[in-house]
Amino acid sequence: QQASSTSDWTYTWTPKSIGNKALIRVSMPVSMPNDSYIYAGIVKSPYAAADVIGVGGAYGGNVSPINVGAEAVFESTAASHVFKIWITSSMSQTLTIASNGAGSYFGNTGSTFQAKVHFELIEYA
Repeated sequence: QQASSTSDWTYTWTPKSIGNKALIRVSMPVSMPNDSYIYAGIVKSPYAAADVIGVGGAYGGNVSPINVGAEAVFESTAASHVFKIWITSSMSQTLTIASNGAGSYFGNTGSTFQAKVHFELIEYA
């Protein structure tokens, strides 16, 4: 997903065979105004708390950039699975995800740079 996207951060996996496993990774550049822990997660549909399959965290703050990620191994039980990415902070504050503003600390030196949320799924039997 590119910065400024308004769609859900979801990914649909159609395994080659039910019972196959997948290594799933997600990472995203984040900034926040206050020092805190940032948590990223991978959730499978229907997105209830019990459906979190991977979580990771990082510490940062004072608008310094960090990358936060999560990883999980998941075994297919159906012909298709939908995963959603979530992110939260240990305190109430605004999080900036995949920032691409001019002079961005994520490496932007011109208008063509796009920071992205990265989702990777590797299927294996």
